[in-house]
Amino acid sequence: MPELDKEIWLAYSTGKVLIGARKVIRLLKTGTEK
Repeated sequence: MPELDKEIWLAYSTGKVLIGARKVIRLLKTGTEK
């Protein structure tokens, strides 16, 4: 069970990182367009 929890936590944390990176990229794109 601990292994499964670790995998779930890894997937969750990487998902948050990807979402955060997407937000940053979007902000950079809109910032350079103006």
